[in-house]
Amino acid sequence: MTGSGADALSAAGAPERPAGTRGGDCWTSLVGNAVCPGAGDALGTGNRCGEISRAAGNTVPTERTHDLRDSLAYGTPIPRGDWTIAATRLRRALLHSTQRRRSETSILSADFSGGIDSSSLAFLAANGRENVHCLTSRSFGNPDHDDVRCASRFVRLRRELTHLVVPESEEQLPFADRQASVDQPCAAPFFVGPTKARLAMARELGSTGHLVGEGGDVLFSPPPIYLADLARNGQFPMLWRHCLAWARLRTRSPHQLFRRAMTVGVRGWRGELRTLASRIETGRPAGRESWEDDWIAYWPRPQADWLTVRARHALAGQLREAARRGDPAQDSACADVVTRAWLRHQSRTMDVVRHLGAELGIEVHAPFLDPDVVRAALSVPAHLRADPTAPKRLLRCALTGLVPDCVLSRRTKGDYSGDAYRGVRAAAPWLRRLLADPAVADHGMIEPAPVRAVLEAAIEGRPVPWGPFTQLLALEVWLRGTRTAVAPP
Repeated sequence: MTGSGADALSAAGAPERPAGTRGGDCWTSLVGNAVCPGAGDALGTGNRCGEISRAAGNTVPTERTHDLRDSLAYGTPIPRGDWTIAATRLRRALLHSTQRRRSETSILSADFSGGIDSSSLAFLAANGRENVHCLTSRSFGNPDHDDVRCASRFVRLRRELTHLVVPESEEQLPFADRQASVDQPCAAPFFVGPTKARLAMARELGSTGHLVGEGGDVLFSPPPIYLADLARNGQFPMLWRHCLAWARLRTRSPHQLFRRAMTVGVRGWRGELRTLASRIETGRPAGRESWEDDWIAYWPRPQADWLTVRARHALAGQLREAARRGDPAQDSACADVVTRAWLRHQSRTMDVVRHLGAELGIEVHAPFLDPDVVRAALSVPAHLRADPTAPKRLLRCALTGLVPDCVLSRRTKGDYSGDAYRGVRAAAPWLRRLLADPAVADHGMIEPAPVRAVLEAAIEGRPVPWGPFTQLLALEVWLRGTRTAVAPP
């Protein structure tokens, strides 16, 4: 029996690295991931802080394809397939995945947000089966949420589905759950409140298996850095068409998008890593910073001003060394590199979700992380999976005829950002105590004053860098709970 989180990474070509000690390399990796999520992993030492590629999604037996994993690990292109063939394989893999779970579970439940990912899995699982319990969370601050309305409408299209709305409560707000992850810092436990509530309701219904839609966004909404791949491959007419379409949607200049894509395409992973090192070492960006720089990127904007001088120099040096040393796995298509990083993050999140389910006696399954599903999706190049005017085009093509058209054609997506602000205000006393005398400062990683300023901005409802901020909080909680010393280099 294999776990789909680990297998998804193998299917996507993520190289497996041995675990090691928590020495200087681990210290630098932790610092990098705290101020710029994903940067620490770029050092190639992230797994020394704990095993990343663990069982993360399900327990369905699958055959691992080592040739695909190894080919990507050594930088050769992802084996590509015809669009029609890929859609057929994806359709077959998702049907097999959901039907297997259905046959192995007497009472099945599923997340049902009203979005295309989780809703599609519920419809596939309901094919000829009575009483698949579909659970929708209601936003704490917006009870009349668009997701709830869409879910209520969609569930009536199939008699096998029963719909339940999970009542909102303050216990579901972000930061209400303050437990640290075990192997390495992970912000997912801060945001599991709604998932925990859905699983608790599933247990009351007698469910022993639960479907979640994790992985759908990663596979079917390619990272914007795919535009740099078009530039690298000389596909300039297509690049310009995509830049025009995205510019209209984002109200940006297509010329700036085009220039940014060309810059990243020319620099590649190594060049962007050196640029990141310079930004971190100086504690500020080199030159003017733009929205396009953040959007078409391997990593988010680093919060370098949080770092101590020692941490800035240590991290910048390690990043430059990683760029000099190179990594064949990072020399593949830009979008593939970012997708693998997203899959690693998804794998860690699914570890947390599966642990929650296990505590309640429920196996949590993520069919989109099954290796066959990952292979089918990634066999189509990112620029063909990406369509600014038609989100998740490959998934919609694969499931046409199996899932109602109104589900596949939904364009809107629920916005839960307001819950993050409500959660941080509710947890403000705890968060202030956490950052009053932080362990990250004791370890020589972070200057606490800038981070406290971000916390106060979040409490006041102002824009903040949520990704780095929550990852830093996860690192703080993890350092307080770990029994292993993390020594600086």
